[in-house]
Amino acid sequence: MYYTIRSTPFGPFALVGGERGIFRADFQDGERPVVIDSAWIHKEAPLLAALEALERYCAGERENFDLRYDLRGTPFQLQVWRTLLTIAQGTTLSYLQLAAQIGRENGFRAVGAAVGRNPVSLFIPCHRVVGTNGSLTGYAGGLPLKEALLRHEGALRG
Repeated sequence: MYYTIRSTPFGPFALVGGERGIFRADFQDGERPVVIDSAWIHKEAPLLAALEALERYCAGERENFDLRYDLRGTPFQLQVWRTLLTIAQGTTLSYLQLAAQIGRENGFRAVGAAVGRNPVSLFIPCHRVVGTNGSLTGYAGGLPLKEALLRHEGALRG
């Protein structure tokens, strides 16, 4: 595994990945900073595609994050994370709507738990999931960061 930490306007952002794709990505100032394993190698070259996508995102360019991922989770979590990839930049989706999209209308709490375990923050856009009434809820980076990301994407006004 390779890793790097990049400064962004939203705080330091850690990326971890290998030949199979991005394994872990998160803001370091949140509740779940990436803990660097001593076996990982600090090297940016293998993470170049993700770093370039991060730079474009921070510059305000629309980004669909066409990256390879090395996701490890239950089949249900993987289904939820793949569905998160369909939420367009500049939009939000409620946990209830997300649950309905995967055919689990009554499972919005389980969907919320899976969203909360997303190991690849920002690129798999869990910050675009909001409460049924549009309220900002649950984000490992903290609600101020979630709000800043959604404002940056144009999903929030004012």
